[in-house]
Amino acid sequence: MSKSVCRLFCRASRFKFLSAPILLFLLILSAGKSLSSESESCGVPGDYGEVVCRYNEKSSNHLYVIGIAHRDSLTRSNGSLTPRVQAEVYKIGEWLIQNQGVELLLPEGFFVTDPNRPPEKTSISNALVAAPQELDMGYLERRFSNGRQFVNAEMLLRSNFPLLLRQVEDKDLYQAVFENIRLLAESSGSMEKNFLIRSELDYQQKRRVGAMLQRIPAIVNDEFRQGRIGSRKAVFTIGLSHVADIINYLRENRVSVLSPLFTALKHEDYVDSLSLAKEDFGVSVIVPRTLINDHEVMERNNLKAF
Repeated sequence: MSKSVCRLFCRASRFKFLSAPILLFLLILSAGKSLSSESESCGVPGDYGEVVCRYNEKSSNHLYVIGIAHRDSLTRSNGSLTPRVQAEVYKIGEWLIQNQGVELLLPEGFFVTDPNRPPEKTSISNALVAAPQELDMGYLERRFSNGRQFVNAEMLLRSNFPLLLRQVEDKDLYQAVFENIRLLAESSGSMEKNFLIRSELDYQQKRRVGAMLQRIPAIVNDEFRQGRIGSRKAVFTIGLSHVADIINYLRENRVSVLSPLFTALKHEDYVDSLSLAKEDFGVSVIVPRTLINDHEVMERNNLKAF
């Protein structure tokens, strides 16, 4: 029996030939044996987002993955949906902090000078004094639309709540991805050259996402053992374009990245069992409401099934 409802969603297309009663029976059976009840699950407020994948949800160790829209990695400019989505990410994070007791934030792309010495956690008293009781969506959208002062949902959550930030990126993989994005943006070469860059970029992105997932349990466990967080829970924010890969890794219970056939550099296949499974972590994958409601965006990011 599958450990996650995302497996059922991701494979739903294979069962189109089944009759409605049989499909209903399988749904009930799967939900009854492998998932916690709705009242026990991560019930993110529907105005702000939706859980699209639940994996091993009964575990007390938990990773909340939020698929986000962020500023352009090269120009730092906002897309049309970015301020609204960032506001929803903030509200989802706020809810997880207040209702699930999350104290650890793992943002994609975040770096510290010394990875072995993470930034100090904001004290509870200081954070609660500084934090407004409630930030409405209008205020948040205006704040995230400000092109003169860069701030994102993670930064605002960090300033308003007692959160610890830890670096989850692999620096070498991050830099390889950034370099290929730059090459692709600047390329005026042939279609063949662009194809090779794109193929290299896709491989490095999948390796990068897999590496971050594999590192998370050790980071969470270390912070818990050091007494810096009260439970083995964390929020991992990452671009929506990577969510489909994360769901695939959860579905397969392993990180599997095959070497591309056509690249300038030769790579080895990377296959490893999922660290989250080894360490008995549950996972909830959350997509902000604005992105869920945009069918074109979901389809472009290989999330049409949701």
